[in-house]
Amino acid sequence: MGLRHVLVTIDETGKLLSAGDTVLFSETERRGDIEVTMYDHHSIGGRYEDDGSFRGTCWTTQSEQIGDSDDAVIVSSTPSPPSPDEVAALNSLVAEVMRRAPATTR
Repeated sequence: MGLRHVLVTIDETGKLLSAGDTVLFSETERRGDIEVTMYDHHSIGGRYEDDGSFRGTCWTTQSEQIGDSDDAVIVSSTPSPPSPDEVAALNSLVAEVMRRAPATTR
């Protein structure tokens, strides 16, 4: 199971300020008598400079939720600079969101 959240921030003139793309996958397994839900979270987010370049960070985070606990325990969380391909993919998502935006926000 998974979900995706894309956020695009523009100013009142329609200028692109920032964007982010977050994807979360979850999987449940049994470990003995305990059910464990594992989460795999990937995100990229940051700001756009006046020249159109992107300044941001990617994060890869794994966490586990044990049994009926309301809290997930982070197993690992690693930041990295976005690759050119990751920035291109984000830019493609941003372009699609902007294309779908009402004319009053462009």
